[in-house]
Amino acid sequence: LFIILIVFFVSIFFTGKTFAADISVSANNGVSVGDTFEVGINTNTGGVLINSVNVVLDYREDLMSFAGYKSDNGVIKFWVDSPKDKLGKVYFSGIVPGGVSGLYDQSKKTLSDIPIVTLLFTANHEGSAEFSFVKTELLENDGKGTALTHQEINKTITIKNSTGTGQVPSSGENTFDQIPPEPFVVTFVEPSLT
Repeated sequence: LFIILIVFFVSIFFTGKTFAADISVSANNGVSVGDTFEVGINTNTGGVLINSVNVVLDYREDLMSFAGYKSDNGVIKFWVDSPKDKLGKVYFSGIVPGGVSGLYDQSKKTLSDIPIVTLLFTANHEGSAEFSFVKTELLENDGKGTALTHQEINKTITIKNSTGTGQVPSSGENTFDQIPPEPFVVTFVEPSLT
């Protein structure tokens, strides 16, 4: 029995770490020079309620440039520091009052990843470009600001040297109507006094 306990404790301390939570970069695997493309920053908290995010993301500024961000689909509505670029790194931090533990996916009947923000980049030169986290903090909504232990998942994309459209590729979620409406006339009709 003593040997079994020793083997159990040794296996706990010397096995690789596994995390229930993660923060990840999502993007198309390939883009063309001249394209402006989306890079999503998402988190899976493993069901833990978080209310604060602080991120520093590194990118290859010799291959691309930071072009801004979209927060319309992200959960961060109050920015402490909105996404800003400095020397090949994007810095941002924000809060979610009341916290969030995930977004309910009705088709899977479970919580899905939390979209934090969508960053925009413009591809300037061809090559292999990695987006890698320099610093990430996810703080629990526990009144203490407890740091949530999590894994960082980076992303590498390929920038190809071909004629790009300069358009942001659509993921299907943000498909905007590009066709103008048919001509119409607005007529105001006064009610009759009968």
